[in-house]
Amino acid sequence: MDRLVVQEGNMLLSLFGVVFLAIVVVVASVVVLTSHDIPSIMDVEMFPPLFFVGVGIVAGGSNGSPSSATKVPSPRRNVTFETDAAAASQPSSSTPLPPAAAAPLPDHAALVARADELYTQGKFQAVKAFLDENLKYYPQSIDLGMAFAERAYELRPNDAMTNKWMGIMLSSVGNYRDTSEKIKGAFKIKNFIERSIELNPNDATAHNILGQWCLAFANLGWLEKQAATMLFGRPPTATYEDAVRHFHDAGIY
Repeated sequence: MDRLVVQEGNMLLSLFGVVFLAIVVVVASVVVLTSHDIPSIMDVEMFPPLFFVGVGIVAGGSNGSPSSATKVPSPRRNVTFETDAAAASQPSSSTPLPPAAAAPLPDHAALVARADELYTQGKFQAVKAFLDENLKYYPQSIDLGMAFAERAYELRPNDAMTNKWMGIMLSSVGNYRDTSEKIKGAFKIKNFIERSIELNPNDATAHNILGQWCLAFANLGWLEKQAATMLFGRPPTATYEDAVRHFHDAGIY
């Protein structure tokens, strides 16, 4: 009886996955037909992730039944032959040497202090060379960078640079978050970059970031916005005019 219940549940899960895939394909096809800028459904931004979600649901329903494979019996006891014991006692020329101890990582606080010292002295090229040299020790410290950005913002909330770097680090951290968290973070990114521009209107980097932000959300079609709203929450809105204006202020156009 339990096996029948499991099989029925798996069948319903697979059926739901098929229906979900059909809806995704239909919506993506409508987007392609109504847009002149999208050549195929694979170019619709939301199609690939939703498609793989549907495939995962179908696969989960197909493979969810208990396995009926025959277990291979394990031997009751280990048998050691004399020739094996003799061979084990003889050193082998092919025996690998123990690995050398890895060099300890340089202290992160010391690296930051040295970079700050060079920056204070106006040695900007030396700062870049120093950071490039030590980047290999901390290649994926995005959360650590976010913590430093938050600390800098706490100390100087009305500084253009701290606001800009809060926006930059939120965007970097968002690359490792799910879609719903990315949408929530997008609003914060815009707020920080806009505040940075208010404090320093001549910062071309901040204008470029906000221009890219506006362009990304202006590219979302109506159906994509509705699908995102239903699945993850309402995304931000922007226009191409906003993007062009910020690119112009950044000196790109």
